[in-house]
Amino acid sequence: MGLFNILKTEIGCSNCGEPFPAYIQFKFGHTRQLEYRLGEKLIWDGGGKWRTNDIGKPNLPAVNVYGIAEESVCPHCSHSNEEEFDIRVDFDTIISVKTMSDYKNYFDYKEGEGCYYELNN
Repeated sequence: MGLFNILKTEIGCSNCGEPFPAYIQFKFGHTRQLEYRLGEKLIWDGGGKWRTNDIGKPNLPAVNVYGIAEESVCPHCSHSNEEEFDIRVDFDTIISVKTMSDYKNYFDYKEGEGCYYELNN
């Protein structure tokens, strides 16, 4: 996957419903193994430290970012859950994460090379 960032969050098991910790990798913003939580603002241009590794464009009104979970097996019931997620980012702030609705959206959008696509709201 190359350089990516991580969203630390919780997801609910699709089998037993219990929440469990999830680390979801994504490529958007300054990609340098940075860790985020819901509600946090993405860093661009390395916060002025580095001039490379940015994927996407800063300050877009609404985008879905492709995310993939590092581990998807529920620790409560051992069910294998979905691994791919839509991470919603509005004006560089991580708003939400949910199970991916449609892979096609990522691959039809040329700008993000499969990493993200802009939403028309």
